[in-house]
Amino acid sequence: MNRRMKQAILAALVLTFASPIVTLPAQAQSVYGQRNRVDSQRTLRMVERLETNTDQFKSTLDRALDDSRLNGSNREDNINQYVRDFERATDSLKDQVNDGDRAARAVREVVNRASRIDNIVQRRRLGQDAQRSWAVVRRDVSSLASLYGTRY
Repeated sequence: MNRRMKQAILAALVLTFASPIVTLPAQAQSVYGQRNRVDSQRTLRMVERLETNTDQFKSTLDRALDDSRLNGSNREDNINQYVRDFERATDSLKDQVNDGDRAARAVREVVNRASRIDNIVQRRRLGQDAQRSWAVVRRDVSSLASLYGTRY
């Protein structure tokens, strides 16, 4: 075999083995991008469900607070403020779903705010409807936290 023939064979072998290695990062980015997009869509659906269930909880909580001895008190105002802050955190998350790091921080914020409300709901006797509707919201927050590897 002459020298040119050896070089041609060597070049063909290098190209054969190198082309999958060169395209691997592009394929990995494509798969990651697709997975990330699916996670964003899944998260968005979860956040929309969470917002709907939070609205239901807010309504039942308002009725429960109006029927309680907390009605008209500063404590009632504080509890309502916690719920409004929680709603703002879910709105912020919805706006940041497609931004990986910011979305993760927003999820942690939602979880932290939900924890405060959870403590209130667990300590107070707010009625069956409020307890049940909070259980639904809590389950939504737990699923969201799980998706992002955050503890709730």
